[in-house]
Amino acid sequence: MSYQEDYSEHGRQTDSSNPFASDGFAGTPEESRPLSHSVAQPTGIEVGGGIGGGDDTTAPAAASSTQSSSSAHGAAHAAASAIGAGFETVKTTVTSSLGSLANLLPYEVQESGELDESKSKFGKVTVGEPELRGGTFTSYTVYKVVCSAGSSEHVFRRYSDFVWLRNVLVKSFPGIFIPPLPPKAVIGNKDESFVESRRSDLQRWLQRVIVRNFLADHEAVSVFLTRATSQFESDQKELLKAAESKPLADIVSLYKDLWPEIARLPATDGIDRDIDSLRDFLQQSDAKMNTLVQATDKFVATSFAATNDLSKMSSLLQANYSLEKEFQLRLPASIASKGGIPARVDIAENVEAWYSSLKWSTNAFDDLLLNPLKFESQDIGVMLDVLKSRAELASKYTKSLAKAQKWTSEPRYHPKNEKQEIQKAADEAQARDEGQLLQFVTHLILHAQFDQFWTFRVKQFKRRMNQFANHQMEATKQMHETWRAIAATTAS
Repeated sequence: MSYQEDYSEHGRQTDSSNPFASDGFAGTPEESRPLSHSVAQPTGIEVGGGIGGGDDTTAPAAASSTQSSSSAHGAAHAAASAIGAGFETVKTTVTSSLGSLANLLPYEVQESGELDESKSKFGKVTVGEPELRGGTFTSYTVYKVVCSAGSSEHVFRRYSDFVWLRNVLVKSFPGIFIPPLPPKAVIGNKDESFVESRRSDLQRWLQRVIVRNFLADHEAVSVFLTRATSQFESDQKELLKAAESKPLADIVSLYKDLWPEIARLPATDGIDRDIDSLRDFLQQSDAKMNTLVQATDKFVATSFAATNDLSKMSSLLQANYSLEKEFQLRLPASIASKGGIPARVDIAENVEAWYSSLKWSTNAFDDLLLNPLKFESQDIGVMLDVLKSRAELASKYTKSLAKAQKWTSEPRYHPKNEKQEIQKAADEAQARDEGQLLQFVTHLILHAQFDQFWTFRVKQFKRRMNQFANHQMEATKQMHETWRAIAATTAS
């Protein structure tokens, strides 16, 4: 199998019904992971059952390319070292008291580059055959989306439609990692190489979504994959509005059904410290990873430039050989009469082989070195968004809790009529729902999402570096044979 085929991220999933059993971070399942027990004991007014459903559970408290390749390599090495050091610091804080919930995150590793149709309700899903539509000044690209188990043969979707789907999922599942889309581009978005790169990234994104059963079961995913364009456009606003207006109580109830193990987790102290540690680490990691990506990008660009220069060298050398051979055929008589001139040793084919080996080696830099770092950087950004979403929920809960407590804080605020009793009940229900959702999201972050996110990243990095190293060893072997041939040719 070639490294291009092995590198494919598409369609890795498991047959587990547990939503976190399929990796949501890059598409490859992992083994079961131990879980941290670091969620604070909730405090505040008693407004009903907690996420575990017990009557005595209370709502949780609020949480608070001009550089050289050598310089680029040095910056990349420094950034990578700093990221590793930062993780060791946060790991001692967040997972200092690891526990284990048996079978919470079971995995069945599937290394195939294709999505197993038997394990997806939509079968094999592909994004392909981009088409340019519209007028001269209003042109746009659509992508043909096909799912083998769908009711329709295929549909066409724009990049903005993928953005819509992700927005619906983010609204529908607050505090949950929803894979990042490839970034939007304003300039060069009609370029053939860009369109192909985006097509590949959109397919990778879509399959990251559908391998997580709870995302695949969302109505918006089915509509996106199967609804005809005319009807799809009319459904978009309605589905987004429904996601934005979904009652918090319904979201909490859904989360309890999806993750009953999380709902039963005990609450412990240290929640703010752990969340702050995660945020600080991810913010530092984000900055350093961006620097690492930039340095690697410059290194890759320099490598491609060197490869292109070698191609020119090979062509010019061949042209020089041709010129000299022609001159040999029409030597001036005075020089020809003396027996002519010696021909230059011909290493044109060897230099061409050198170029081919270098090109083969450099092509792997994008697939096995740069792109994985870009994907990781994007995923770190989403994890920061998850923490930001939790912070916003905590802020809302603080306000709702204060509003609900006001009714019982002083006699003058006690309800004095039926209307106020109704308002009191509504305020307490709002605080209860926001508190339960906040606690559930916090459990998910600390007990599953971050641990799974990081574990996948280090495993993926190890696997990609192994592939890259093996590929480079083969390329180096080819170059070694090329230089051996040149040495043999020029020895006598």
